Amino acid sequence: MIKRAMLISIVFFAAPFSHAEDKFSVSGEALYSGAESIFVCLHTEETLQNFTKALPPQAFVQVVKANSNGRASFKLDDIPEGYYVLVVFIDKNTNGKFDCDSWGRPVEPFLMYKTFRIHLNWFDQRFKVDKDITGIELEF
Repeated sequence: MIKRAMLISIVFFAAPFSHAEDKFSVSGEALYSGAESIFVCLHTEETLQNFTKALPPQAFVQVVKANSNGRASFKLDDIPEGYYVLVVFIDKNTNGKFDCDSWGRPVEPFLMYKTFRIHLNWFDQRFKVDKDITGIELEF
């Protein structure tokens, strides 16, 4: 009877944790000598489709400024496992968004974590977050 009660308690208390979603962090530095804000944006496939018009949800955005050595450290926490694209841009006109011209071409400097090609492609740019990602370095 005691063994059965112990088994029931273990199952009862462990059940909520057995399906808990793992969360990770993505961190690194943006190297920039200017004083403007740097937006670090982690996009899902869905939010990347609209990245020139809207920022991802607040939990996937961090605004940082470079220190006197030109380094801006960032760390995005509580990121669910999945595929993401990291877009970092300089908010030159301080309006809090990524600006493009009337043709949809970016007018503010931006970088991506992986190799940038002429046409943005989710499959070329994405990386998997299934552990903490550290040491990312993007230089403007």
